[in-house]
Amino acid sequence: MHFQINIILFALIAVPQISQSYPDFIPYSKLFDQSYLEDVVYLATYKSQNTTHLSIHENCSQYVVQDERYINCSGAGVDHIPDLPKASFVVDLSGNKIEKIPENQFIRLYKLYYLDLSDNPLVYIDLNAFSGLSNLSKLYIRRSKLYKLDIYKVDKMLSCLPMLTVFAITLQENISLGLHYCLCPERISVKENAPLRFLTSVLNLEIDSSHFKGILSSTSDKWKTKYLKIIVTGYCFYKLFHKTCFRNVQYLQNLSISFSYPKLKVILPLSFSIVSFSNNTFDNNKYMESLKIQSTSKLSDFRWFIDDFELSDHLRNITVTVSQLKMFKYRSVQGVNYGSDPKFSLKEALSPLLMSKSKIESLDISNNGLIGRESEMFFPPRFLKIITAHHNCLSYLFVTQYLHLAWYLQVFDARKQNYCLGKGQMNMYSRKNLPMKMGSIESVLDRLIYTHSVYRVDLYELNFLRKIKYLDLSWNSNKLNTKVLRREFLEGLPNLEYFDLTGYTIEFLEENATFHKKLKYLNMTSNALWKMGCKISERFKFLPSLIDLRLSDNKISCLSKDAFVGLKAVQIIDLSKNDIENFEFSLKHLQNIRLLNLSNNNIRVLTKSTMDDLDAIPAVAVDLNLNKLTCNCESRSFLKWLQNERKRFVGLDRYMCGFNNNSFVYLTSLKQITDDLDRSCSSHSFLIAACSLLLAFVTFTILGGLVYRYRWKLRYIYYMSKIQIKGRERGEDYEQLFDFDAFISYASDDFEVARVDAIEYLEQKKSFRLCIHEREFQPGESIAYNISKGIHSSKRTLLFFSKSFLQSEWCKYELNIARIESMYTKRSLILVIMLEGIPTGEMTIEMMDFVKTYTYLEYPKNGQQEDRDVFWGKCADFINGS
Repeated sequence: MHFQINIILFALIAVPQISQSYPDFIPYSKLFDQSYLEDVVYLATYKSQNTTHLSIHENCSQYVVQDERYINCSGAGVDHIPDLPKASFVVDLSGNKIEKIPENQFIRLYKLYYLDLSDNPLVYIDLNAFSGLSNLSKLYIRRSKLYKLDIYKVDKMLSCLPMLTVFAITLQENISLGLHYCLCPERISVKENAPLRFLTSVLNLEIDSSHFKGILSSTSDKWKTKYLKIIVTGYCFYKLFHKTCFRNVQYLQNLSISFSYPKLKVILPLSFSIVSFSNNTFDNNKYMESLKIQSTSKLSDFRWFIDDFELSDHLRNITVTVSQLKMFKYRSVQGVNYGSDPKFSLKEALSPLLMSKSKIESLDISNNGLIGRESEMFFPPRFLKIITAHHNCLSYLFVTQYLHLAWYLQVFDARKQNYCLGKGQMNMYSRKNLPMKMGSIESVLDRLIYTHSVYRVDLYELNFLRKIKYLDLSWNSNKLNTKVLRREFLEGLPNLEYFDLTGYTIEFLEENATFHKKLKYLNMTSNALWKMGCKISERFKFLPSLIDLRLSDNKISCLSKDAFVGLKAVQIIDLSKNDIENFEFSLKHLQNIRLLNLSNNNIRVLTKSTMDDLDAIPAVAVDLNLNKLTCNCESRSFLKWLQNERKRFVGLDRYMCGFNNNSFVYLTSLKQITDDLDRSCSSHSFLIAACSLLLAFVTFTILGGLVYRYRWKLRYIYYMSKIQIKGRERGEDYEQLFDFDAFISYASDDFEVARVDAIEYLEQKKSFRLCIHEREFQPGESIAYNISKGIHSSKRTLLFFSKSFLQSEWCKYELNIARIESMYTKRSLILVIMLEGIPTGEMTIEMMDFVKTYTYLEYPKNGQQEDRDVFWGKCADFINGS
């Protein structure tokens, strides 16, 4: 079983914040995890593109993922529980003005998984307020004013939340007690009260110290809680924790005790004491992994008001308590001193640990202003693997000397060694008393971080760290003691994978200085590599495993065509904030690259070869923001390519380009810009050709429109001419009698009415001669010719309209030829017969014209003989008419 003990005394408000003006870097643990980076980018992009405002309040927003709604009303100014969407999955109502929550406020939200009500002035919550939240897993009610809500009411309130695994209920800091912290009894007697069945079943529990006292007074047997955090806000302060406090929390893995002292401008005497533990406090907690003691104030500022305040004694008490646990591996003590005691050294901080002979593996001594005295060099415990020492006063020289003795240490994190005020005795450059190097035992250090500190760094003091993989020496104020990176440095660290040398004055890299087979991350941002000129291109060719190369802010202006030719595994190249104007190096060999950052340079255009190289690597993203892109005749092809490849360019809408008249424009309307350039850059002959083509296009469009508009007239004239020509060939005169009395136009689905009945009534009974296409059309001729000839040779034309008629192209053709024949001969030629009702919206324009202009007949629908005789009689009268 992996076991950790984490003890933290942390004074948040006493730590000054260092300006974060330098670049952000990918966490080491996620450095080469491509899926992690893609997930982060996807989530940020998804939220930015899919976040909408809710109608319940103007300051509330939501985004939806797979029908689950994420509601954010944090700091929205609401004073009651709003009407939330039924599909709400995550709801954040923290930082508002809600004072009361009546019953059944969330009754419809059966999908709700997460609810945050922290930082509201809550004074009342109904015991049935959370009814209906059958799937709620996480509930936070931090920093409320529920001073009158006892622990048994809280337990009943949780009875309707069967899936709850995380619950936090704490109170706001209470200064109304006259700045006097009540001391809890050192012996807590168990009262015969009802058990807390629901509260003690929560796996992750965060409660106020007053609630903790109530829990201890209950008859609850075994807790299921694994993570317990106790917040002291003014009602109850425990000076001594002992076995009785945690005897029923047998599954406890992580315990955190946090003191929220009042934030006062003037330090006043308070009645409290440093928390301590009896030797058998955790005898029943065999699963214990983490113990954290935190404070929001600087404890050393209260040292004159605390009885027998001795930092070493306090550390010794904690160390002895946890050292009795067999699996003890991790201890952390933060924020106890903050430099208030200039005699508090690293050795004194570690002395309790050394005296306990514990097998501790990890130690955190951050935020204490600890000094490292050369006269107090000592051998750390053999089992110690990790030391974290942020915000102290450990010089780089002291660290390297100490590492000579810490043979078994694997990780040393000593960033931000700036808290050295009043420690004039420290000489940051002295090299006296360097300990003897023990060549028989090789250091196994895997990671060293020494960043953002005031001490000068010497790279070549680290050649004994043969197994180190992670080395971060970025942003140290006094830079390096050399301006040349020599070949032997990386040769002496054969297993190095991560190397960060940001913020120094490196001016020159020796030949093969960056030759390394295993290096995956190299950051040399903010150096002076510009002084190498074009030779810088030759220094990064022998890094076959390199994934991430960062050369930002080096004023580099020259890169040869074969720069980075050996980086076959590289995925990220950062050349931002340089002076590159002509970007011409080949990208053909960089087939794995995913990000090329060229922002903030002097690039005007990308060459044709560079564009071709990028086309061959579709997965690469490029950043050209803050360059001097040009909008002129020479850059037209580049801008058009930019338009076609816009998805690969990071933040394209923020790019700017300049015209020859010194004006600038954002590339938000790139297509319009390229169109304008096309017009302005074309020659006179090109303009004439373009105008000619445009004129031809317009002419053909007009002719095409005229032909389409008069298409039926043109067809009629064509076939009439053809009929006349054939008639002359047979010796027939143009003025001839009609061959047929009527032309019958119908769809095949209307065969029974249009043909059978017409033949029966009009031919057999009335002796008319009808032109029916199946019978009269001449074989071998085109259908269009036969139709035109049939209509022209017929005295009348009967059109049987139906829905099937509308679907037939030849029926429509017959309709239009008959219409043109009627117009040219000025004869009353057409009779429309409606076989069925047709909605006007389905009719063609020609059919609508006939229906609205001419009287039509409706075919009798009842089928009675008398009606049919009348109908066909009217048809016969029309045919006989003049």
